[in-house]
Amino acid sequence: MESNVNQSTIWLDKSQSSLQAASVLFRIGHYGDSISRSYYAVFYSMRALFSQDKINAYKPTTMLAALGKYYVTSGKMEPCYHKSIFQIFDLRFQTEYECLSIADIDNSKFALETAFTIVNEIKGLLYNEVGETEKEEAIITT
Repeated sequence: MESNVNQSTIWLDKSQSSLQAASVLFRIGHYGDSISRSYYAVFYSMRALFSQDKINAYKPTTMLAALGKYYVTSGKMEPCYHKSIFQIFDLRFQTEYECLSIADIDNSKFALETAFTIVNEIKGLLYNEVGETEKEEAIITT
């Protein structure tokens, strides 16, 4: 079995790939798909963090609870990031599973910008543990 650091790197690579896809989809007007990829960018970055810290949470609801318990409550992560993750998870659910789609340009831009912010925050938590720094900036154009 791969080390936790290697698993974290794999999850983070998947997160980066999803962010890139979300950006492309946003630029070509596929707002619902951009929201979905933004969600997965956050989901995969959370998996990277949990893998690094040996936290077993795989479903979105348990992941949100674990993030609150192990990172927000302990002060490792600001509550505003936790709230933003809830928002992006809810937005993705509404976009994909509800009759009335809310996949417009504003919601897509919010999801993409939020995903960049969250992924960077999680990278900071990961890299504090392994001693590296690398963050990306969200440049969203309409």
